[in-house]
Amino acid sequence: TNLAVYIGIVYAYVPFMVLPIYTALIRIDYSLVEAALDLGARPLKTFFTVIVPLTKGGIIAGSMLVFIPAV
Repeated sequence: TNLAVYIGIVYAYVPFMVLPIYTALIRIDYSLVEAALDLGARPLKTFFTVIVPLTKGGIIAGSMLVFIPAV
C-alpha cells in the first residue's frame, strides 16, 4: 500500500537528514541560546532566531542528501 511505501522511504532517508542537523547542532555555542533567554526571548523565539539560523547549513545539507537521491 501507499502507507507502507511512505514508511519505508522515511525509514530509509531519516538518517541522511538527522546526521547533518545533529552535526550542526553540536557545534552551536550554547551561550548564545542562554544570552537570548537572559535577554527575555521566549523559547520558541530563541529557536527560530538563534538555533535555526545557526543550523541552516545542516538543514540545507540534509535536504540535499534526502531529495537528490529521491528524484
